[in-house]
Formats: sequence, C-alpha cells, structure tokens
Amino acid sequence: MAVILSIAVCWFIRDCLKVEGLRGKYIVITGCDSGFGHALAKYLDQKGFRIIAACLSKEGSQELLANTSLSLQTVELDLTDPGSIDKAVEFVRAETEGVGKQPIEHSLAFKRQGAPRGNLN
Repeated sequence: MAVILSIAVCWFIRDCLKVEGLRGKYIVITGCDSGFGHALAKYLDQKGFRIIAACLSKEGSQELLANTSLSLQTVELDLTDPGSIDKAVEFVRAETEGVGKQPIEHSLAFKRQGAPRGNLN
C-alpha cells in the first residue's frame, strides 16, 4: 500500500511541475486524428505547449480544435502524399518563422524516402 501511495504522490508532484522556457517553442505531432497522437496533442496543450497537430482528415482537425486551447493549431497531412508533406512543411515554417534555428525532430513516419529530414529552417 505504501508503494502505491508513494507512486501516486510522485505522479501528482510530477504533473504539478511547470516546464520553463516554452515561450515561442513549438511541438509538431503527426497522427492527431485519433489514438496516441490525439491524446498527446490534447495533453501537451493542457500543459501549455504550443502544438502544431498534423491530422489526416478535416474532421479530425476540427474535433481537435474544438477541444483544445487557441494555442494549438492543426494542419492536414497525408504522409503518403509528397504534395501534402510539402504543404505541411511550409505551414510549419510559416508558423515558426523567426522562432530560432533549432532542428525539428521528425516522427518515424517522416523517415521514408523523399520526406524532408533534419533542419527545416
């Protein structure tokens, strides 16, 4: 019982901590229509991160926008369509203009041939 209580207290303390230095920083998450990407986007939005959530469908994008803060933005992205990837990259570039020259980390889905890699700036 003491172990469970200790874990619960640690979890509570961890969730109460604020991450510093978030001003002007973005997180790009793919697969936000449902599942893990959707849940992660909502969770990080609640924690104060600026999120660009990539959704496959307009419906997924609208549902996410309806249930999050104004700092979360969505972009439609089909990882099987190079044109869609190019549009999403341009959207991210435009939204993060002047934020800094830090590389954007890609999910494993971006590692396919022909997809952008490394620093998009």
